[in-house]
Formats: sequence, structure tokens, C-alpha cells
Amino acid sequence: MDEALKQWFSNRFQDLFQSQIKHYRTSVVDRLLSTFSQLEREADEFERRETERMEKLVDPEMEFGDFVEIIHARTIDYYISVSGIRQVLVNLLTVGLFHLFEQQVTQFVDAFPHKSDGDKRLFVRLGKILEDQKCKSEDLPHWELLTEELRRVANTVKHGPGDSANKLAARKPELFLPKHMADGTFDVQGNYATSPIAEEGIFVTLDDFTKYAAAIVELWDAFSCLKR
Repeated sequence: MDEALKQWFSNRFQDLFQSQIKHYRTSVVDRLLSTFSQLEREADEFERRETERMEKLVDPEMEFGDFVEIIHARTIDYYISVSGIRQVLVNLLTVGLFHLFEQQVTQFVDAFPHKSDGDKRLFVRLGKILEDQKCKSEDLPHWELLTEELRRVANTVKHGPGDSANKLAARKPELFLPKHMADGTFDVQGNYATSPIAEEGIFVTLDDFTKYAAAIVELWDAFSCLKR
């Protein structure tokens, strides 16, 4: 590939794209999701406060066992609700990660002088640019992970059941399994992704999120065909 093109990409996009992804990842992991790191302790504190509150309200004649059962049920509801909110955030922030990457690719493709064959699909256009430069898109690190898996994660979270969800379930069924069903006995299908923005159907983990973010950074860092 032409040396001037390598330098043009490096100067105009590489540092910018990498820093955007790194800052996004750091903000999500260290600032947003870290607020959920003490959820068990918060549930214990909720149980304590709820016990004190309910002691002033319940009938003194109530059986102690019934009282404990009520408090326990309220605490479980609190824990499940807040855990669900965390899951929704991870799902949505992963969608945001993909769209940030998509916007970066759009910025690169639109700025790069090339002939269009009329296909408007973004990653096809990027692949065509690479092909014109005697490179293959699949030679880029994590190309399939980002353009197939992450893209389908984003589509599934946004739209629920459908072609993306079914293909994603075939590729990575564990995304459709809540932790307590992660033993693989569940019949995983994409059509179970009924309400991803209501914490149901798809369960992107923080490890998934950080893996995708690192993959984008490595793709822009290596851009392997540019370094030949």
C-alpha cells in the first residue's frame, strides 16, 4: 500500500479513533458501571432499612416468620430490579460502542477517495477500499468479531427477535442465557430476545463489552494491511 496513504490514515484518524474508544470504555467501566460494584452490600443495607421501617408499620401480632418472609421478598425484588438496570445499561452501552465504531468507519470511508459500485452497506464499502489497495478486510484483526458479532448484538438489543438475533444465538448462545442458566441446558434461540431494553432476552456481560472495545482499538492500531 502507498506510504503516503499509510501516513494520511495515521495522522488523520488513527489516534483519534483509538482515543475515542479508550475514553468510552474507561468512562463506562470506571465511572458508570462501577456504581453497581457493591450491589450485594446495597441489598443488605436495603434489608436493614426495610426491616426498621416495617417494624413500625406491621401488626405486633404478626408471626415473626411471616415478617421475615416479607422483608426477604422485598430485598430480593430490590436486588433483581437493580441488577436488571445494570444489565440494561451494559446492553445499551454496547450498542453505543458499536455505533461509535460505525461512525468512525463512516468517517474514514467518506474521507477516502474511491470509486463506489453503488453498494451502500458501510462495511462492504470499507472492504472495497481495502480490496482496491490490495488488502483483504478479513486480514484486519477482529474483523468478523466486530462486523458480525458486535453488529448483531447491537441489532438484537435494538430490535429484539429477528434474523440478527437468530444468527447471534447460533454464533454465541451464551449471550441469551442468564447467569443462573449458563449450564447450557437451555434451548437457546434468538426469538427469546423479546425485550432487551427491559433486561430480558440478551445478557451482554462487562467482559463482552471490554472485549469488543479492545478489539476496535486493536483493529485501528494494527490496520494490518496498512503496515505491510
